[in-house]
Amino acid sequence: MSLTAFWKKNTSNKPFFPTKGLLINTSVGYHFVNELDIQYIDELPGTLPETFNTNPYMLAEARIANIFAVSEKLSIPVTAQIRYATKVAQGLNQQVGVGGFFNNYETTLDFWGAQFYEFQVHSFSLLQASLQYDISRNLLVIVKANYMNTEYPMKLWDDGFEVEPLNSDNDILGWGVGLAYRSILGPILLTAGSSDNSSKWIAGISLGFWH
Repeated sequence: MSLTAFWKKNTSNKPFFPTKGLLINTSVGYHFVNELDIQYIDELPGTLPETFNTNPYMLAEARIANIFAVSEKLSIPVTAQIRYATKVAQGLNQQVGVGGFFNNYETTLDFWGAQFYEFQVHSFSLLQASLQYDISRNLLVIVKANYMNTEYPMKLWDDGFEVEPLNSDNDILGWGVGLAYRSILGPILLTAGSSDNSSKWIAGISLGFWH
């Protein structure tokens, strides 16, 4: 159980791949102790945990995205985000799955150049910037770069902050290119990308609301 306050503002001109507008999403909350008793069917091994508990913690998030309209067809979306949890522990909806080319759920975060759900972190800072060119009314090309850090700026105000590495490093830089289409079924997105954490390129596809 948790108690959370939200404040949101959205002036985007389109629900998918907007070409101008401002999006602000902030929240701060207190998550109480979670206690869960689990009962398994007899066929499952007896070594599985029968209880699931998490200690209380505070969670604060802020995300600001602004789409700069350069011309009628060219825009530059820029996003800055920070998430800070006072505790690092396995918990219900406490971690964020980072990776992939599109946000699938509330507890996932797209990061071009990383595989879907490649990293699971509690706290991070994120910067994303794109070039978005509308070929036609609903067809567009996207070039995107993103950077994530799981150490700063959180460690500046929390001396005991527990850093979660992204593989062997505390930060990662990723990039990619994509071809997108605004359809009546939702966004259709074909993408490819890589990162400084890998020498391989990965591809992704999003068909409407299925990823």
